[in-house]
Parts: sequence; C-alpha cells; structure tokens
Amino acid sequence: MDERKMILEMLKEGQITSEEAIRLLDALGAQDKGKGKPGKHEKLFTFDADKAKEGWEEVEKTIGGFVSNLANTVTNIFDEDLVFNFKGAFDSFTRRDERAMPAEGKVELEVFNKNGRIEILPTEEDTLVFESKVFHKNLEVAEDTRFYDIIEENGRIVYRAHENEELKRKFYVEVKLFVPKESLSRLELNTTNAALSVEGLQADDIRLITKNGKITAKQMYGDRLRMESSNARLELADSQINQVDLKTSNGKVTLEEIEADSIVVNTSNARIETAKLHAESISLSTSNGTVISTDIASERLEEGHFTCTNGKIELAFDDMNKEAELDLHTSMGNIDLQLPLALLYESNPSQNAKSVKAHTENYSPENGVSIFARTSNGNITLR
Repeated sequence: MDERKMILEMLKEGQITSEEAIRLLDALGAQDKGKGKPGKHEKLFTFDADKAKEGWEEVEKTIGGFVSNLANTVTNIFDEDLVFNFKGAFDSFTRRDERAMPAEGKVELEVFNKNGRIEILPTEEDTLVFESKVFHKNLEVAEDTRFYDIIEENGRIVYRAHENEELKRKFYVEVKLFVPKESLSRLELNTTNAALSVEGLQADDIRLITKNGKITAKQMYGDRLRMESSNARLELADSQINQVDLKTSNGKVTLEEIEADSIVVNTSNARIETAKLHAESISLSTSNGTVISTDIASERLEEGHFTCTNGKIELAFDDMNKEAELDLHTSMGNIDLQLPLALLYESNPSQNAKSVKAHTENYSPENGVSIFARTSNGNITLR
C-alpha cells in the first residue's frame, strides 16, 4: 500500500482527522515535487519545516512504519526533527495525585509511559504532584477505572501507565509532574513516540529516554545525565552536570552553556550545534551532518574529539592561549587554521592541505589541549 492510500485508509478508519490527512498529503506532494530535476537557480526542495512542526505538534498517536519513514525522509533532507503523531477523536480528562516527600533524605523517581509525553517542572512546595491527562476513545470510564499506577517503596516512587493489549489503541496518558527542586537522588523518564521535557531539577543520576520523541532539558544539576532518543532532536541548556551523554539518530543535537567534566554526543543524519561548552573532555560525533561548536572554553579543555561525514567541522574557541596538539584530516575539503598559536608541523602545510599534524613547542598532555578532528566531504575550520 503506497503512502497516499495508507493516509486515506487511516482517515476512513477514524485514526486521523481530515485536517491531519490534508497535511500529510501536502507533505507527500512537496516531497514528490522535490524529486524532479532542479533548474539552474532552484533548490531541490522548498519546505518550511518550522511551520510544518507548528501544524503537526498537536497530533499525538504514532501510526506504524509509514509515518516513521516519512518523518525520516523529511528529517534527513532538512536536518529537522519532524515526529508525526496522530491523536484522532479522543475524549480526555485530568486526574491529580499528590505524594508527600520525606522531611529528610531524597527519593528515586521513575516515570514509565507509552505514546504519551512526560513533562517535569520544579516547585517550591514539599509535595510531589502528578497531573495525568487521560485521552480515551470509545471507553466507558468509571471513577475506579485505572489507567496508571503510582507505587511507593523503599524511598522509590514509580509512576507506570498501564499496558493493556486490549485497550492499547483506546487510551494513552500525558503526565505533568511538579517536583520539589532538590528532593531527588535519581530521576528516570521513559516513554515512546512522545516528547520529554525537564526543567530546573537536581539529581545525582538523570536518565531521559524515549523513541521518536524530542527531549528538552534545561537548568539541570547533578553528577550524570543521559538523554537518548531516535528520529528526534535533543536539546540541553544552562546546566551543570559532571558527565553528559546524549545519543539520538536522525535528529539534531543542540547544547548551550554547559559546565561538565565530560560531554559525549552522538547522532546520525543530522547536525550538532553547541555554544559555550566548559568541559575537560568533549566528544561530538555525527554522520551525514555538520559539527559546529562556538565559544569553547579552551582554558578548561584537555581533549576535544570531533568527527562527522559529509559535513564540515567548525570550532571556535573563546581564547586559545595554551599549549596545544592538533590532529586534523578531511578527505574532500580544506583545513583552515586561524588559531593564535605558533605551531610546529610534522610536515610542511600547504594551502589546500587535507591533513594537519602539529603542536606547540612545549605541549604535553599534562599542560595542554589535544584536538582531534575528522570529516569527509567537508572543510575543517579552527579559530
């Protein structure tokens, strides 16, 4: 079944609305136009990704592999995260649950959901609040109908949406939590086909995991942070975390104003953009995308590892005034060094050099910074 027939079949079955069907058909039409041969001054494809996301962000239930393939196609072309979700004609209601936090000590909080977003906001209160918005279709909902459980045991609070095979297409839950700022020792959020959003929390161990959903985190404080998704964007800002580990595929990654000991970022078919990273070790890796990092704090940096394919690498340091070692290579591009350093080259550099190995006179691993950069089909620029 081709994409258009599948859209019409979904519309016929009531899985999507007519408006949602029109949007998808429009997207497919634009995609088909992009397959034609472009003119001399034409772009291969024109599409306003931001407007498309604004129109689609209210559509919530993901439907099968077709949508995933379409999302991947648009993601790869535009370096944007477009996750298609379909809500259809769902009724909804909200339930509120509260849990008192201990006067002393911290708790572990785990939230497991499916096909529904999770959002966490900080509160100055000493009570943990769950606001569960239940979307349901063709269900007779009684007062005691259970869509989720909240379990407390041994300093651990677990929120888990029910996974009922008979009802899985008839309801899903979106949960918003208001969490006391410094009450957690560990936080884990886990969902699928939906976004995660966290703001203003502190915990030793933080894990944010979803599939086909965007993850946004800001003003986070702790020892370890792991963010993991697929086919979607990751965003982290204004945070102090010792170990940062971000992983996605087919999705852009952005970081801004991060203080850490170690920062590791991996994605594919998308770019990585960072600004104002303060870390001892930075590793940014992607394929079929670019790596752009500005205002890197060189005074703290000891090791930088930057790799990509089919894209450029641009690194800008705030004030590079320390001993350094460079190991740079591109297979189909040029290397442009604008650093204010007196370098000793292992081989004589040329204007169109593909490789550069060099170091300052007094460099050693103990007193300097090592920069490793590799790409193909792109330039490498350091300034």
